[in-house]
Amino acid sequence: MDRVDDIVKAAGVAKGTFYLYFSTKDDVVTAVAERMVVGVGERIEALANTPLLSPVERLLALGQTMQEVGREPFDTGKWP
Repeated sequence: MDRVDDIVKAAGVAKGTFYLYFSTKDDVVTAVAERMVVGVGERIEALANTPLLSPVERLLALGQTMQEVGREPFDTGKWP
């Protein structure tokens, strides 16, 4: 997608709605990246604080988490 029109069409929202939340399409990229980083951080923290996993299991789960970055379905939560 290289235009705001493409983004709003794919999202099923009006162009005006886009500009309520974002000034530019670069702002969308930043918001998505921030959500991904926060989500991965939360998953890693949860793994680190799971006493039922051995250190080896935690490392394996960490590797699995890192492989899944960007593969999760779109989060339909409120933006930004």
